[in-house]
Amino acid sequence: MNKFQDLSIKLAEDRSLDQPAFGAIVRGAVLAVPPALFPVLEQYQLDTASEFAVYARMCPEAFVEDLDLSRDEVVRKTGELLGILRGHVSEKLLDKTPLPDVQYDLRVEE
Repeated sequence: MNKFQDLSIKLAEDRSLDQPAFGAIVRGAVLAVPPALFPVLEQYQLDTASEFAVYARMCPEAFVEDLDLSRDEVVRKTGELLGILRGHVSEKLLDKTPLPDVQYDLRVEE
């Protein structure tokens, strides 16, 4: 049985993308994210903290373009995100082993 219940993602007007971990913070059973990030997560249909963490690790280039951040910033902020999610989501998702230098582009075309 999985002891973790994934965190839902909610908008938090008091958070900023300039803060660590993309401005995300755990509040109870919710991952609160800033206004600049929330529509990007909605666009990619990322509804939970686990989905966000996996996507940020696998497809950092999507966040580079959509959030106007450098790849290094996205990688750093993703590492911070994994840190704040420890104890809230499955440890398997928090493996910080460097990924191969392969870029995936899974953006949704409208």
